[in-house]
Amino acid sequence: MNGPAARVRVAVYVTRAAPDGAELLVFEHRDAPEAGTQIPAGGARTGELLTEAARREVAEETGAEVEPGTALAVRQSPHPHTGEPRVTVFFHARTSAVRDAWVHEAVSGDGDDGMAFRCHFIPLVRAADLLADDQGECLHLLEGVL
Repeated sequence: MNGPAARVRVAVYVTRAAPDGAELLVFEHRDAPEAGTQIPAGGARTGELLTEAARREVAEETGAEVEPGTALAVRQSPHPHTGEPRVTVFFHARTSAVRDAWVHEAVSGDGDDGMAFRCHFIPLVRAADLLADDQGECLHLLEGVL
């Protein structure tokens, strides 16, 4: 007997060049710090191209506008809280953003309405150990891209 269909998601490593090496755009939920440090990620809508889902998730969660490149990796894993199956497609996008930190209060999207995210950049070399939900698992794939 088959279980429920896997939810298809996207996750986006948004990087920028910095004098001391590449930096990664991350955020924390202002009102839910227990959610940890994250990268933009979320579910793809029915019929939505995955690159469009990636662009939308970055805009919804950080306010940044990016052009995601080719997919880096696909990971299948259960949701950390519900155990429901999910498939996450990881993308990379570059930004030339100059501000180092901001609060994005215009968050909207499936389940995110009214949330505020504290967005900021961190050194890419430190990111893998800081990201929640194993989001740093595919960071090593950026080595050939940056």
